[in-house]
Amino acid sequence: MKFLFAFVLLAACGDNIDPPRFDAGVEIDADPSAPPRAVIVAGDFQATGVMSELFVDSRSSSNNIAAATAVGADPILRKHGDELFVINRIENNFTILDANDYALVDQRGTGASSNPQDIAIDGDKIFIATYARKGLIEMTRGSDTVTDIDLSADDPDGKPNCASVYKVGNRLFVTCQLLDDANFFTNRGLPGKVYVVDIATRAVQFELDLSTSNPITLLEQLPSGDLVVGTVDFRFGNNNAGCIERITTDATPTAAGCYLNNDTLGGGFASRLEVTDTKLFALVPRADFSGGDVRTISVGTTATLDADAYNTAGQALGDVAACPNGTVVVAENPPFGAPANAAQGLRIYTGPKEEATDLAVRIGLKPTSSRGLVCY
Repeated sequence: MKFLFAFVLLAACGDNIDPPRFDAGVEIDADPSAPPRAVIVAGDFQATGVMSELFVDSRSSSNNIAAATAVGADPILRKHGDELFVINRIENNFTILDANDYALVDQRGTGASSNPQDIAIDGDKIFIATYARKGLIEMTRGSDTVTDIDLSADDPDGKPNCASVYKVGNRLFVTCQLLDDANFFTNRGLPGKVYVVDIATRAVQFELDLSTSNPITLLEQLPSGDLVVGTVDFRFGNNNAGCIERITTDATPTAAGCYLNNDTLGGGFASRLEVTDTKLFALVPRADFSGGDVRTISVGTTATLDADAYNTAGQALGDVAACPNGTVVVAENPPFGAPANAAQGLRIYTGPKEEATDLAVRIGLKPTSSRGLVCY
């Protein structure tokens, strides 16, 4: 498990889960056909998690919308086509849900202690980045067979700690951290790796060294087609060592260096990235992990950081998602030890500093994942 997740895990294990795990989730004039909607998953590292929805236009919400056991204690969320993929890291499985009505499509295990991190789809093939196997695994819909795609040659312990996988054309781009698993997943100082895997042959076509170590966010794609990933090197006792790295995806992919350095982000590293046609949203945790702010970056050949945080000052944010209509949904997660009545849940923004919600809409648990929120 990544250092950041390990930190959150330690905090969550001491949490008394106050308020109660599942709010009533009363619907107010909810119209299931009204777009857009935000969907969030959250867990408490102790028991089954929760999936909740918020209709952006009507501000109506519902909790516990997924089938029992669909969401684990440490989930993240990807949307592929008309399906939601919940990656349950602690439970070593993933759940596929219909994105329209949340009906259960399938749930499959990824192998004992595999610690799955991200999912990419190619037809009926499912590719999963794992933290505790040889890097990437392949599965087929409807089957429990797990096949390793070995990316471990560069890691001394044979577990390259792969954190994300993203499909571009007929290739898979996989980021790996190469941490020291036997020493609390500490950073060895090795550069982060990107392995470019040919889907047809399952062979590694390109092996790219990032300019920094420890790629921790999931990969996201810029309008240009390039990919971005946030990195941070915790060895130096601060959150500024690292950057948002860019990876080109043309015929000869390259690690194109830092798109934006962490020390320019106004506090530290990016724990979550979200991309629109014109902006890259970066969730930047505060140095004491008491929450974070959303920073926006104008995307182009170079990255230009907007002068101020997108959100209102004082909010303890941990996740962000952009909606098709231009609104932005953020998840507020008060730090450990905050009062029981501290704001927590989802907020809606219609523009920088323009919040459309008076209060955070509770989701049944405190939002916990740095990549548990989508809007569509």
